[in-house]
Amino acid sequence: MRYTHELFSAILFFVMATLILGGAFCVALPWAHSLQFAIADFIISRSDAVFSLGIGLLGTGLLCLVGFYCMYRKRYYRVKMDSPSSVTVIDMLLLRDLLDRYWREHQSQNCRLSDLFLHADQKLELIVEIPEMPLDAQEVLLEKLEQEVGRLLARQIGYQSQFFFTIVS
Repeated sequence: MRYTHELFSAILFFVMATLILGGAFCVALPWAHSLQFAIADFIISRSDAVFSLGIGLLGTGLLCLVGFYCMYRKRYYRVKMDSPSSVTVIDMLLLRDLLDRYWREHQSQNCRLSDLFLHADQKLELIVEIPEMPLDAQEVLLEKLEQEVGRLLARQIGYQSQFFFTIVS
């Protein structure tokens, strides 16, 4: 997982919790008259607006909650087998572990696997960070990576489709 996902998750969690608590507070506020008087005369006179605000905050918080859930649901890669009725499902964490192990053993000095994505059409995308190097050396490295990673994916999980490299330098 990239650090931006972790940062976004923390921010989203606090925003979501604040919105849900604020929304629940505003929804309950019209029925807590003693608390209304303590807060302000404005809130007492506009309880319908506070209720509407509470509904809006609850809706926004729940929408963020759904977004948080969708961001962390498991992703799978499907491999079609010889039999037309059998399909194998591979967890993306397994793919990530396989590629991390390859990078540690073979590419620790040349480049670093930053992230791994599975697109809707079942195509893999590998985000790779490479250091500054001449263009010729970069091409040689990318051809080597393409061949070795392609063989690894085919041998370990039966992935025969095209995959993408996104290069970050």
